Amino acid sequence: MDNNLAEIAKKLKIGVSTIYQWKNTRPELYNFLLENSVIQKSEIEKYFEMLDKEEQEMYLFEIKARVMRKNLK
Repeated sequence: MDNNLAEIAKKLKIGVSTIYQWKNTRPELYNFLLENSVIQKSEIEKYFEMLDKEEQEMYLFEIKARVMRKNLK
């Protein structure tokens, strides 16, 4: 979950501590962020499972390659 919060904070260009503060000060916003993050990941998983094994491997390699290229910049 903390990794999700770090990703969300990075996208919003805020600190993770701000999101933790929202848990108490803005619980609706905090829950909205977490729910949408979980929904998006479950949707990706759903469609990924619809692919055959070869396609899954291809997409995994492509994702790994993109991350590696991104880290090299």
